[in-house]
Amino acid sequence: MSAFDNILRVLAELSASGLSYLVPKKKGLIVFLPCHDPDKFNGNLRALFLYLASEFPSQQTRWVANNRATFLDLKDGGHGVSYAKQFPWPILRAEQVIVDAVRPALGIGRFRFVQLWHGAGFKNIGLLNPNKKYGLYAFLYRAFSSRCVFIIAGSNEDRTRISAAFGTERVVITGLPRNDVLFNPAFGLGRGQQRFGWSGQSRIVVYAPTFRETGGANPFSQGFWERLEDFLTLTDSVFLVKKHPLDCDLEVPSGYSRILDVTGLVSEVQDLLGRTDILISDYSAIVTDFVVTGKPILFYTYDWDRYLANCRSSYYDLKTVLPGPFVATEEELLVRLGDLSWFFESDYRILYQRFVERFHFHRDGFASQRVAKILMSKK
Repeated sequence: MSAFDNILRVLAELSASGLSYLVPKKKGLIVFLPCHDPDKFNGNLRALFLYLASEFPSQQTRWVANNRATFLDLKDGGHGVSYAKQFPWPILRAEQVIVDAVRPALGIGRFRFVQLWHGAGFKNIGLLNPNKKYGLYAFLYRAFSSRCVFIIAGSNEDRTRISAAFGTERVVITGLPRNDVLFNPAFGLGRGQQRFGWSGQSRIVVYAPTFRETGGANPFSQGFWERLEDFLTLTDSVFLVKKHPLDCDLEVPSGYSRILDVTGLVSEVQDLLGRTDILISDYSAIVTDFVVTGKPILFYTYDWDRYLANCRSSYYDLKTVLPGPFVATEEELLVRLGDLSWFFESDYRILYQRFVERFHFHRDGFASQRVAKILMSKK
């Protein structure tokens, strides 16, 4: 989104905040306002939206679509949906607004938010971010938080971080609705292998890095892509790249049969994770989701020192919290992919399980149910 578009959005939200004191609420109406990745129908909001549609069909729900494609898909599916490219008018009549990030300009309006934060990550967010602890942003952020009926978290430790970041104690450990699908991988890619041209038995390796706030992500050399293609053919594997929504630097070469950039093809990354055999990531919160599958993760931290020195500060000591293994070179990455014996070593299993328990109190696939129960009790 350009700076001009951001200005228009903020002005629209300030206008909506003002109008919220004049427009009457519609009893029982729940509106979903995607804030983290507004063009997509995905994440915790999607999971809860579909759960309510399935289990509470009489409940009035409405999705605020930021683009025509999402609007038409949901409309064709028989769901309540409104198209609102800039001005979020559908939230004016909502009794509760479900969000997955913070829109500070809405904090001064007459709204009741339910915060389904988009990631159980490692970075200092909100009021924990040293660059945003003071001034107008902090004031509006606190105002927004004060209007949150409740905020979800995945574990006790995650609740502590979320509470400090939002400046509120109204944080409930429910688990993340988007991870429910990971306990039932049948809802994942399914026959997607045929769509992309590989066999149903192929091992799926997914590379899903976070974005670099300073730009310049260049994880692989041209020679590596060629060696990787040979490795994938030999091991009957495919290498799928899923970029972060804000990543504009990572370039994936075309022309390889087993290396594919699926960023534009996968709207809901959890559906992809449900079919993933090995995940390669770095400092991304996606690893906290994937570990509930119990499958291997490689941390490709080729720019460790540069990342820690130039990107947003971390809430955790990553070297202590992440289970590893940490891979710094292309050569070591291929070695680790070729020999997974490290994943079954007893010492590593302890680290892996400790990581799972740190971020997931509930490991049962019923997060949407728990959130819905609280949501209905707050009506």
